[in-house]
Amino acid sequence: MIGKISLALASLLLLSAGHLYAQNSSDPWTFKSRAILTGSSDKSDPSGYKVYSALTFETALARQFNRHLAAEFNASLQSREVDITDSLGFESSLGSVELLPLNLLLQ
Repeated sequence: MIGKISLALASLLLLSAGHLYAQNSSDPWTFKSRAILTGSSDKSDPSGYKVYSALTFETALARQFNRHLAAEFNASLQSREVDITDSLGFESSLGSVELLPLNLLLQ
């Protein structure tokens, strides 16, 4: 359910970002959105766990104060599936790990 809502929200943000930027390019505020798919799956030590690649949706709101100072707040939603292989070789899903990192950057 969270994945479907996230996908719908990310699609809406991706479609609206270009329109917002095109409206007023001299505005000190900038809105960005992006989708990122990592191509790696990671295994554990000790073996048995496997964490699959992540699909990440990120949005950011930036403000340029002057030529030398800017601030940006960004948030992303990251989801990774986790499986375990038991001693008999059967693989079962442990579920997913959902992360919501928030950042405030001063440049």
